[in-house]
Amino acid sequence: MISSTINEKIISDFQKKVDSINAQKQLTFVQKKELVLKDTDTLKRPSYHL
Repeated sequence: MISSTINEKIISDFQKKVDSINAQKQLTFVQKKELVLKDTDTLKRPSYHL
C-alpha cells in the first residue's frame, strides 16, 4: 500500500516535470516564430518605401 502511494507521487512529480518542459518548448517555439515574423517584417518594410 505504502509503495503504491510513493509510486503515484513519483509519477505525478514526473508528469509535472514533463508538463513544465513541454510548456518551455512551447514558449521557445512561439518566441522563434515571433522572431521570424519580425525578420520578415523588417525585410518587407524597405520594399514598401520603394
